[in-house]
Amino acid sequence: MGTLRKILSSTEEGEQLINTQQQNEAEIAGDMDIVDESAPRSNTSLPEAEVNISKVTLFHAIFSTSGDIETSCLNLMSVPLKHLFNESIYSHYGVYTNDTEFNLIFSIIATSMFVGIIVGGLLMGFLMHVFGRKGTAIYVRCSLEILAATFMIGARYFHSVELYAIAHFLAGVISTLKMVLYIYMTECAPNDSRGISGMAIGSGSFLIMLGIQSLCLPSVLGNDSRWVGLPIICLIVAVIHMLGGLFLPESPKHLYIIKDKKSEAINAINYYHGDHIDTALIMEEYEREKEIISLGHVSLKQVWQNRTLRRPFLICAICGMVSGAAAISITSQYQLSMFLTFGMTQAQGVLATMIISFVTLPLCLVSPVVIEKVGRRPLFLFVSGLCVIEWLLLMIARSMIDINIRVHVLTSVLGVVGALAGQVSVMMGLMILTPIIIGELCPHVARAPVGQFVQIVPVLYALVSVFTYPVAVSHIGALFFLPFFFVSSLLWYLMYKNLPETAGLPVDTIIRRLTNTDQSMESPASAS
Repeated sequence: MGTLRKILSSTEEGEQLINTQQQNEAEIAGDMDIVDESAPRSNTSLPEAEVNISKVTLFHAIFSTSGDIETSCLNLMSVPLKHLFNESIYSHYGVYTNDTEFNLIFSIIATSMFVGIIVGGLLMGFLMHVFGRKGTAIYVRCSLEILAATFMIGARYFHSVELYAIAHFLAGVISTLKMVLYIYMTECAPNDSRGISGMAIGSGSFLIMLGIQSLCLPSVLGNDSRWVGLPIICLIVAVIHMLGGLFLPESPKHLYIIKDKKSEAINAINYYHGDHIDTALIMEEYEREKEIISLGHVSLKQVWQNRTLRRPFLICAICGMVSGAAAISITSQYQLSMFLTFGMTQAQGVLATMIISFVTLPLCLVSPVVIEKVGRRPLFLFVSGLCVIEWLLLMIARSMIDINIRVHVLTSVLGVVGALAGQVSVMMGLMILTPIIIGELCPHVARAPVGQFVQIVPVLYALVSVFTYPVAVSHIGALFFLPFFFVSSLLWYLMYKNLPETAGLPVDTIIRRLTNTDQSMESPASAS
């Protein structure tokens, strides 16, 4: 095992934050003999482990949705909330607002969520370091969910637009911290269940949100007197999630690698992997991952300076930008107005949106199986390709409108098929695959800074596209879509060239393969 502990690289300056990189090819070959990389060698799940991880996944899929509901509340309850905001402004300030002034106030409240997303991204690494994976994913996140729900309820009874703005800001922070839940589950699950656990949580959230939408009809909760029922539901769900989390162990990797609590790590391994699993073999895997970098905490700068960690970071950044550069950011806000521009009536646009949601619904049930059966790389390339197709079809439809080729049937079909491609990409894991990739490509201590970057930069990119869309399209038409099409195409190509397959493999094996690939690419260059 001595050679195993000499693996991987150091920083370019020879800093002491990681162990010395192996230079001897014979030693690397010896390591490859010790560890069979072709098999999920350490933690193939046993029946009892499958039961535990399935129960935990189902629990999170149902009860981690409070923040998702709070994020959507402004959109789902827009009519009663607009009434509340008008009443609040008049009762507190004695001001009647015209349409322009009110739309500005409403957009500021909507923007507060994006500010919360950025703040959450900045805080995520610190929270993961201080409170751990479980503490951040459950206790911190649930506490914020309870606080946000309380502010929403207070906004209703105190007629306070300010309280609701604070709640919507907190919803943005909560939205960002859901990435920690995905990372937490990839660390807890056996190697052959990491992907299905993360995808199942995302699929469960989508199904719960479909049910919540039916409660937002005016005849149910979507009216001035009963809209507060939605944050009450959020409050109850968050409390259940927090209390249920008391009975779940912390991530065994976090306990072993960061906290050095080996007995607690063994208990967590037995819970998530099964009592009859070879615990020593799993801890050996953790030890190899721990030896990739010796510090308990690293910054993004240290990740970048480290030759071993730089390539996984760049791959994760590319994966994160796929969702940020996708049309989902724009279509989630302007899809109906797009359909109207393409020649559809409002009724046809609403019907098309409902059909797209209905047709793609089964995919959220299929995607957890596909990610393990097909693999991460083919699935992510497929999803990224759909994003490119969506931009292309939307651009063609808009260009036909720009040059007065008003064949409404054709432009409408192009728009609907483009939106369908985008929705399929979402159902197949567009928003979920990146946290899974981070959990599999990055060593434990590097996941927090990499996760921060992957959250913040794509959100800023998407934020700019959402805010510039209405004005830009009215002035330059289809040309607005062109740079997004090229960026998405470039991201697909970069993923095709760099994204490895990670299904069923331990983190240290994946990183060693990337390191060996870099060495083999550098050797001919240095020889020449």
